[in-house]
Amino acid sequence: DKNCHGISTSFASHLKKSCVKVSQDKGGVDEFIVTRLENVVPALNIVNIYGAIEERADKEDILESWIDIKKELNMIKQRGEATLIISDMNRAVGNDSSGVKGNKKKISYGGSLVRELIDSGDYFFLNNHNLAEGGPWTREDPAHGTWSCLDLAIGSANLNECLVSFVIDKTRKFSPFRVVASKEGLRRRYSDHLSLKIELKMKSKKEMVKKEMKWNTSNPEGWNNYSWMTNMQAETIKKICQDEENIDNVDTKLKKIDEKVKFGAFGKTKIRTKKPLPK
Repeated sequence: DKNCHGISTSFASHLKKSCVKVSQDKGGVDEFIVTRLENVVPALNIVNIYGAIEERADKEDILESWIDIKKELNMIKQRGEATLIISDMNRAVGNDSSGVKGNKKKISYGGSLVRELIDSGDYFFLNNHNLAEGGPWTREDPAHGTWSCLDLAIGSANLNECLVSFVIDKTRKFSPFRVVASKEGLRRRYSDHLSLKIELKMKSKKEMVKKEMKWNTSNPEGWNNYSWMTNMQAETIKKICQDEENIDNVDTKLKKIDEKVKFGAFGKTKIRTKKPLPK
């Protein structure tokens, strides 16, 4: 019910079994979705945020919404997992050691909350990483042509060594656009925000299949043993079928006898395999 709002997080189809939606905002001024990827070590929680424009929101509402986000971050940290925040944060975070290099000096109220996250030492701006390209500006004001840094990527400390590249699409090679008609013909109209592209390299998690118990039918004497042991139980089986009126009870008792016979005849063997999850 918010005009021009809404966020989504999409994954390639081969990751379908490895990702799960963990949480989302509860209707605060900031919108967010937390999605967890389980096929890497540590598990990666992607926090997708669209921040409220501060001039249109009260400080109390901004703080309340940020507290909800911090709760999610703290739970991820307690699990020992990794966090990647990808956001149109709409926060002015400054340009000093707690802000973004090359950014404007202004620090807004919401920006000060983000800076506290960086100052804790548990998180870092990917925008500031030595591998970052194309920054610091991420959004062009359509009315005035001025630039600002509103799109922020923040990683937990355990992702620092996993970053391969961080690109702000300054030349609009992969930023979204729509085609519009004009007197000059068809042309591209780009979003006012530049896209961010982040590449991480993380260890793949191996899925351990539970130990499977299987009858050892390769035992050469098994089938001979099964034959005579079954014959020994014939009278008992016959009596159960004659005396027991409840068919479910018959089924349960016969299964117990069969399990006992197979265990004595074949025995069980353990099967343990490893199956890699999709990368």
